[in-house]
Amino acid sequence: MSERRTTKRYPIHLRVYFPEYNLWGYTRDISRDGCCILSSKPLAEGIVTDFLLELPIIGAIPLQCYIQHQQEGAGDLGVQFVHVRFSQEQAAYYELYRSFFALIPAMEQIRHYYLDLVEKGKIKYHELPKEGP
Repeated sequence: MSERRTTKRYPIHLRVYFPEYNLWGYTRDISRDGCCILSSKPLAEGIVTDFLLELPIIGAIPLQCYIQHQQEGAGDLGVQFVHVRFSQEQAAYYELYRSFFALIPAMEQIRHYYLDLVEKGKIKYHELPKEGP
């Protein structure tokens, strides 16, 4: 399968919620135009639906997405953000997301700096323990 993405994806885990389906999940990665969401149950391909995306520091913002595809058995949903907005409020939420996304390269530089310090033995690498079953 050829790569159709036109924007870089970043491996960021953010909580998501689909109110219409009472469905929780989290992003595996995000891009400017969409994301991959791991959920406990699938959603039908081809639907347009609303969801809440929880951004660090900012909080939850409502966005609208098109379910592009789902990976059988894995619970991965490939979603594309719906860019056409009919109200100023909806457009403002998407602009908040785009502003957040624009900061990711700087955060990635900080992570590389952290990992470089670990590699040089100046600090230790730490991870939170895995959540329970």
